[in-house]
Amino acid sequence: MRELPNSIESEYALLGAIMLDDSVWPEVGNKLTADHFYNLDNRDMFEAIKTVIRNGDVPDFMLVTIELEKQRDDVDRERILSIVNDAGDPMNAKAYAAILAERLLKRQAIAHAEELRAKAYDEASEKADVIESADKLSRMLHELQVDSKDPRHMKDIARDTLKQLENRFENQDKLLGKTTGIKELDEATQGLCDGQLIVLAARP
Repeated sequence: MRELPNSIESEYALLGAIMLDDSVWPEVGNKLTADHFYNLDNRDMFEAIKTVIRNGDVPDFMLVTIELEKQRDDVDRERILSIVNDAGDPMNAKAYAAILAERLLKRQAIAHAEELRAKAYDEASEKADVIESADKLSRMLHELQVDSKDPRHMKDIARDTLKQLENRFENQDKLLGKTTGIKELDEATQGLCDGQLIVLAARP
């Protein structure tokens, strides 16, 4: 049986980076859960780090180890120390977290694909259940195709939109984007600009 998608190296790098510099926690802590970690020991370590931080302390080697030892008896102190010593660059914490998020999404997609396969083979399955599972899998595959972007605050979006409107007003006689070569289309779209999705609809 093939191993599910994971990146143990990224898990080590991220855990070590947080223990090395806990200032990166606000950037990644609220976006991750224990499920993002494939290795079970790393899951426990992540939870221990989270507990230490919630208690208002710095998640260094000693406090994380003590917290882990409250939960289990087989804590490997040398392993934890090696993770700290080989920590990834805290500046790359978001990149490590993004890798873990991608691997988790792939694992979830595989799980949903297996669920869909089982339902499709099961003669007792309702058609609606099969369609719902297929739709869920399709959405997850779409997420894997699209680059994830951090959420933007509403005021930033409103500010950018206002700038675009002002730019249109000040340059009414000029194209804001690239010409299509069709005068009427250029007048309707103000030219083709990066990041736009323009849908053309017409009757035959």
